[in-house]
Amino acid sequence: MRWDEIDWESVDWSWARDVGRRERLLPLWYAMLRRQNRLHVIPPDVRQVMQRAYYATLAANTLALEEAARLWARFAAQGIDAVALKGVALLATIYQDRGVRPLGDIDLWVRAQDAAKAKTTLRAAGYHALPYQDVRGPQRFLAERTFMRSTAPAMQVDLHTAPWARPALHSAPLTTWLWSHTQIVETESGPLRVFDASAQLVHLCLHATQHDEGRLRPLRLHDLAVILAKAPPEWAEVTMIGETAQVTPALEQAMDATLSAWGVAAPAGMSWPVTSRRAQLRCVLLASEQRAVRWLVDGCALRDPRATVALWFAVLWPAREYRAWRAVTRRRSKADALPDSTTPR
Repeated sequence: MRWDEIDWESVDWSWARDVGRRERLLPLWYAMLRRQNRLHVIPPDVRQVMQRAYYATLAANTLALEEAARLWARFAAQGIDAVALKGVALLATIYQDRGVRPLGDIDLWVRAQDAAKAKTTLRAAGYHALPYQDVRGPQRFLAERTFMRSTAPAMQVDLHTAPWARPALHSAPLTTWLWSHTQIVETESGPLRVFDASAQLVHLCLHATQHDEGRLRPLRLHDLAVILAKAPPEWAEVTMIGETAQVTPALEQAMDATLSAWGVAAPAGMSWPVTSRRAQLRCVLLASEQRAVRWLVDGCALRDPRATVALWFAVLWPAREYRAWRAVTRRRSKADALPDSTTPR
């Protein structure tokens, strides 16, 4: 629906505020409405919430991009090549307005052989690993470690040793292809290595379909829509790697969802290759909404049977510290899902 087709008088702004806060869309909506000279249609209290969300995101993202560039330079000085993933990479490439796209953390991908040196570099920069990652729990089997810095400005860095954290998404051909489709871009804070448009699209499509229990969040789909609109990928490359890695159904699902949510589609006449039932089943299992199924699939993806058994044992009987962390995570998820008509968080 176009802006001039919206009945602004009938919009439930309280509902929009709550949904926008939960889905982290308030900064984007504020920027879009301001660009269309539509801010006057929003009730003053809701407009204030949107405005605060936008400028809070702008400030946080400016600091995050500066920190990402500093860490990348630290890594480079130690001979570590790192790729900035997801939000911070998008800020460095396709989002000219830093205030529209909230970040949760800074994601950096390094080669597995550089992981120990990268962790040491992060500790030297004032970061510490979260304790639940070192106890008996399934998180130990993910290709991702979270580091926090408590000193100002507080930051979270997720250090990846594979493009995706889950073992079931590991694929040597896909990993090699992604790394070969990187480039160094200049930002105001310094250089960063990021994916090109084709690799960015593939990475974000799989991230959208295989994470968050298979839910395709509107903000993730907006990332894809902006890539399609501003930096069209090489579709022959995308379809080729989708077929090789057997992830075409996931790519197609993400593209369909992007069209439905934001009205942006792949080029007319572009067709996806026919996929086998095995590839379709694989993508369905990867995106299962059942946590038990997801860990089962990830366990089967581990090549060492001992690691498979250890992962499943950790899922069934995790350590107390891991259970405590899971309980905190669930409480936060429930709190975020509740409508809040008070001040923005």
